[in-house]
Amino acid sequence: MSHEMIDEIQSRKGEKVALFLTMENATGLVLGAIPGFLITFRAMPWYLCFLITIVAGGLGVLATLEVGGMALYERLVWWVRGYLHQKLTSARITPEDVTGGRAIGQRDAALPLGGAVRLVTRTRTSAAFARPTATPIGRRTVQAQPAEHREYHHANPPAE
Repeated sequence: MSHEMIDEIQSRKGEKVALFLTMENATGLVLGAIPGFLITFRAMPWYLCFLITIVAGGLGVLATLEVGGMALYERLVWWVRGYLHQKLTSARITPEDVTGGRAIGQRDAALPLGGAVRLVTRTRTSAAFARPTATPIGRRTVQAQPAEHREYHHANPPAE
């Protein structure tokens, strides 16, 4: 049930609330202004409380402004992700790092003679491993049998 609410919020994030304010910007304003107000209320004079609340709300809106298709908080998250990726991985570029690059598969290894894996040879008889043949309808297969062993399941069997 809660995922539906999250999906609705995600789909409405670009919706205009005011002339210059989207739903995403309003969320940033609230998430910036409320903590700023709660921290400074009763601890500072009213004019400092008012100033810090306005600045915190402005920072919340600034963090959610889209510049070049990405909000500043998204840019920060992707920058931190890229920085950590560079620090935690080696400087060597592998095919998996390149978008669209082919991954190199594991090479085949030769098996040692006389090892655990051996070639099994069998002589097959054609009657024991008969291949299935298609019926004239082509929808189901039947096992191939010699002509004298076929059973006819049609309405009118062949005359003898």
